[in-house]
Amino acid sequence: MQRRFSTAFDDDAIIRVLSLTSFIDCGEACRTYDECKGIFFWLLNGFEERCHLLNDLGDEEGIAASTLSVSYRRDGFDFIIPEEREDDLDITSVPMTIADYELVFRGEQSVSF
Repeated sequence: MQRRFSTAFDDDAIIRVLSLTSFIDCGEACRTYDECKGIFFWLLNGFEERCHLLNDLGDEEGIAASTLSVSYRRDGFDFIIPEEREDDLDITSVPMTIADYELVFRGEQSVSF
């Protein structure tokens, strides 16, 4: 089962939502906010790119994802992916790295951003 941050759609956790932005721009935008702990990048209707800048990543387990998405934790924050979940992540078709971020969850299915 694919997962995402449990707070990805929580208004209290969302600092800002960016539409039609690139994945890299999403990460750069997060860096402009000291309180930004991570990003949730997803495709609305399977093709419209959305970026959620988050000040809260929720619990370690995340929740089931029903969207094409990736959830990245910004380095320097103490949210840590449980070791047993690392093997469950299929990250062959999403960016392996983005400077200063760690992939935590990947959503519903393979997609290239």
